[in-house]
Amino acid sequence: MIVRFPFLTKQSVRVIGVLVIFSVAWMSKPATALQLVKKPSPKKQSSQPKNFILIIGDGTGLAQWSALSAHYQYRAFAADSTHNLDIIQRDNVSVFSSFPVMGLSQTFSANNYITDSGAGGTALSSGQKTNNYAIGVNEKGEAIPSLATIAKNQNMATGIVVTCELTHATPAAFYAHQPKRSMMGDIAKDLYELNTIDVAIGGGYPYLKTFPFEQHNLIVDEINSKNYPTQLNNIDNGLSESGSMQRTILCYNKDTFPPKAHEGRAGYLERASVAAMRELKKQPNGYFLMIEGSQVDWACHENDSAYLMAEIIDLDNTIKAVLAEAKASGDETLIVVTADHETGGLTLPGWDKKNGCAKLSWSTHQHTGIPVPVFAYGPGSQSFTGVYQNVDVFKKIQTLLPKK
Repeated sequence: MIVRFPFLTKQSVRVIGVLVIFSVAWMSKPATALQLVKKPSPKKQSSQPKNFILIIGDGTGLAQWSALSAHYQYRAFAADSTHNLDIIQRDNVSVFSSFPVMGLSQTFSANNYITDSGAGGTALSSGQKTNNYAIGVNEKGEAIPSLATIAKNQNMATGIVVTCELTHATPAAFYAHQPKRSMMGDIAKDLYELNTIDVAIGGGYPYLKTFPFEQHNLIVDEINSKNYPTQLNNIDNGLSESGSMQRTILCYNKDTFPPKAHEGRAGYLERASVAAMRELKKQPNGYFLMIEGSQVDWACHENDSAYLMAEIIDLDNTIKAVLAEAKASGDETLIVVTADHETGGLTLPGWDKKNGCAKLSWSTHQHTGIPVPVFAYGPGSQSFTGVYQNVDVFKKIQTLLPKK
């Protein structure tokens, strides 16, 4: 049974949504000089996307993105002796604040006002509210198809790129069906046996190494930390030299999960995401790709402001690269950016003059029920405006997927 919240009337939700969206638009004017996200002309853009990319900033709410915008704009203000605010706001904002379409998603799960990443990921991947900690199943524990599964059934390619374990809650929701997110071994088995994902890049090597993926023509490899720069350069042109798509699982290293962005991982998500796009587009029928900035959530759980800023900058750079790659391919890709929930109850109560950044104030080490933004770009993006449930992100994407 889905939890109801009588104190949240339709009118109050609309008012809250309008106020929040208005505040985002007021704080960050569209960056018209930022050509890679310039809103394309309707005459040049088809309403039917060929490719679909869902980017999830785990735990990322409006405050996290506002902190990044403040960081960029202060840096520019300090460097510009004219202090021309119009130019600073135009040229020094995050890509996130330049998306042409914005919406707001409500994140509660089937059995709790505060969702976890299992239920949150399942809502986004499969369009159903489920109980906290569940992965790819409904309230009754029955398996439900994900966007990746649906895309695969339409002969599209599928991929996931993350900064956590490939078996972690959010990525698992796109291919696995388990009652508990803690069942990492069973989730890894689903990745091996169900063959839902063609290209998977992330952590989790200890959970994957026991399965003979090579029998399914999969490459199980690692980006060895010692040789990482060389390996990363090699994937910039795709994951294989073949003209046809090659199914690949690539682990960052043999550890359980990749390091923090400011401890050696910065740049990985950006380049791995573009590499995945280039490999997946070898499939002529298009692709579905889920990208997650996983460790934004971890930073917020720790209430670690430096960790958060490193992760949010890394995610923002990834979004820039993905947008640029999609634009170079002819604007046939729908890109949706959202979160499964907000983490930390972050607010920006003032300005830190000593460090030249917004003050970050945390109210919890856990998730919150704050609605999270949805930003969209590309063909079909207009349907993502408004205030809606997290399950509607799935429904809006599913409606646009090709039909046999």
